[in-house]
Amino acid sequence: MLDFVRRAIHRENDADQLRKALRRQIGSCPVCGKGLDGHSYWDIASIRVGSPEEAYVAELIKRHAWTAAAEHQQANATDDIRVWRAVRCPSGVVAIMPVTLAFEAWSPDEVGLGLVLDEADSRQLMHAAAGRWRPL
Repeated sequence: MLDFVRRAIHRENDADQLRKALRRQIGSCPVCGKGLDGHSYWDIASIRVGSPEEAYVAELIKRHAWTAAAEHQQANATDDIRVWRAVRCPSGVVAIMPVTLAFEAWSPDEVGLGLVLDEADSRQLMHAAAGRWRPL
């Protein structure tokens, strides 16, 4: 098979596997309670659990400083990672879910309770995310 075709198929399979893993992890929409068809997500920020910056990024998320929070991306650490994942419901409302991604393969990931934003905050976050939403 031509290499450029093989790479495209591999990337498609990787994206499909990631989507399936995210669906299992999230389960159902924290906004509407339904399945995740038609929903999308954006990982606002990620930071090493226990790092000095973790509390700072959590405060940015709490204050809805989406753009500032999005500057913090530590996905390649060798420790557990905390990700603040935004889930956009087709209703136009967004929920933010704190997720701890375990570094050790045998440790489970942990999904915290989703915080459902009101419509105004949802619009603000959707604007900050611009074209970075990915389908679930």
